[in-house]
Amino acid sequence: MAMILHARLLFWVVTAVSWTVLPVMAQRADVVRPDANGNFLTTKVQGNRGEYHQMLWLVIDQDPKGLNCRSLGGDAVPLVSLDYGSILRTAITQPQLNGIDFEDDQAWLPVDVGPRGNFVFDHRPLKGRGKLLRCRVRANAALITPINPDDFDETAARGLRTIHSRP
Repeated sequence: MAMILHARLLFWVVTAVSWTVLPVMAQRADVVRPDANGNFLTTKVQGNRGEYHQMLWLVIDQDPKGLNCRSLGGDAVPLVSLDYGSILRTAITQPQLNGIDFEDDQAWLPVDVGPRGNFVFDHRPLKGRGKLLRCRVRANAALITPINPDDFDETAARGLRTIHSRP
């Protein structure tokens, strides 16, 4: 009996010593993912404390004329064009709803285009850039991409100045 206990103890000691300790990373926020066609179907992301909305987006459309941000109505008239590198904020009017609107099988993201100086590079006349503009852009991965708010938080932790990632 003592031999069996000794063998079991030896097994556990060898097993415990042989475990490799791996470095651990803090949990990062996730971002929304596009479907197979590149369309974003929702702004909601599941986090460890429930759902939240993807709020920040980067314009990656490299068209020299910019990405059109259109009126919210059915006419979809271009109100302003946004340059590559602009950062947009999702315009959420009712937090319980999905932030993406669908029209004619196309996904649209309502956004707030902030005044000049908020990392938005738009083609409005200078005097119009000081006002908030609410419009919508195509919610497609070829044109925009979600920004992980943790990226801003990590940059701020290193002492670098960033935009506010959370309202």
